[in-house]
Amino acid sequence: MSSTADGVLGAQLGGSADGVFEQPSPLEVLNGANEAPTGRPVVGPARALGGSAVGREHVRLGRNNQDAFCVRSKGERVVGVVSDGCGSQPSAEVGARLGAQWLAQWLVDQPIDASLADRAVGALAAWVGGVAAELGAGAVETFFLFTVLAVVREGRRTLVFGAGDGGVWVDGVRTRLDAGVDNAPDYGAYRLTSAAKGRAQVHFEGDCDRVAVMTDGLDQATDTELEALVAPASNPLAVQRRLNVLAESRRLHDDATVVVLSG
Repeated sequence: MSSTADGVLGAQLGGSADGVFEQPSPLEVLNGANEAPTGRPVVGPARALGGSAVGREHVRLGRNNQDAFCVRSKGERVVGVVSDGCGSQPSAEVGARLGAQWLAQWLVDQPIDASLADRAVGALAAWVGGVAAELGAGAVETFFLFTVLAVVREGRRTLVFGAGDGGVWVDGVRTRLDAGVDNAPDYGAYRLTSAAKGRAQVHFEGDCDRVAVMTDGLDQATDTELEALVAPASNPLAVQRRLNVLAESRRLHDDATVVVLSG
């Protein structure tokens, strides 16, 4: 599984204004932007770093990077979302990118409570259903099968949840999330066909200093490599550059995407 262009992006939040950043367009990548694209980096109450790299198998097949990520902030709230489109579908990167942006925007205004994870995945599935209905038969399968992992922070208070596989790193502790039987993640859009599918899973709830969410393309990385990838940095492009090096040196098979929040 994996979205478009091997994105060059990192952004840092560290001020007071609200803001957003996500992956740059392929044109921005080709132009070799040495800072975040138009409107980025964005200031906010905490720092966020992110990056995405296309996997070698997708390069070999001439396919897009099917991963996506988005970070949004509002007031004391900072949200990061990563998503990974279904590799067997022709245009899953479309839904992955739109879904990451939609969910990040939705989360900036929601109270952090015990129901947030389930409400978020349910709201995302409802949004997917509405868009897919406008596109016609087969739209969910073609565009909207993607995993999501989200992190919501206010100060040190942190909630990490998602639907599907990937990875979570919290203050040095790494958790790999299993894709399930036959490498078939429980996509959030499955809620549209069965109430027993597309389940939200809470992966961390509590206080922490630094947290990262990532797609399963980083499963190949060792714990030491992952520690280096998510280490603090003053350069907003640091994580993207580290990921580019890691993807090349480790010959990462799948697309790999990560968002790191600290504050």
